[in-house]
Amino acid sequence: HGIACLGLATEVNKLNFKEKKKIIELVAEISDGSLPLVVTISGKNFKEYTKLVELAEFYNASWIVFQPILKKNTTDKDCFKFFNKIIKVVDNNTLVGIQNAKEYIGVGLESSEILKLYNKFTNFRAIKGEASAVLIEKEIKKYPKNLRVYNGRGGQEIIDNLLAGCSGIIPSLEGTDRFLKIYKLIQQKRIIDAKKI
Repeated sequence: HGIACLGLATEVNKLNFKEKKKIIELVAEISDGSLPLVVTISGKNFKEYTKLVELAEFYNASWIVFQPILKKNTTDKDCFKFFNKIIKVVDNNTLVGIQNAKEYIGVGLESSEILKLYNKFTNFRAIKGEASAVLIEKEIKKYPKNLRVYNGRGGQEIIDNLLAGCSGIIPSLEGTDRFLKIYKLIQQKRIIDAKKI
């Protein structure tokens, strides 16, 4: 369990650089190393991404999740090129994830491209999806065991996601207390109790 910031659809493309910087600073200071810190990074250009990576690393983020850079007419190929370029900026000791949400934002990577990144970068070991549990299960089967797949979507289908092989979910905050209980029950194979919650 950890705390993630800047991954919600309400934040990602609606905050300016200063606001994103302030949220990272606040979350890092308040959590004060008591929980692993995950920072989702998006920006208007490569330079902005780089500055946010530096800030996340300054605050000892456990891992960084990259949103693809979205411009008019962005293609799947553009996403792959961008991830291939931006992952190099991150320190090798920091875990890197990418948001792969083709069903949600219209562009993303195929499993073959994800595997290319996995083989090229030893710190690229996480994916945050935004797909149904059915689709995410098909994807997980194509990946090595140490490529952790998380799902978002506000925690929808949490039980199905965990049973499909997700390492966890990265939800919005409102249901965190319930999600933690469900997660623990699934780990104990108490599926009926988890479904009740």
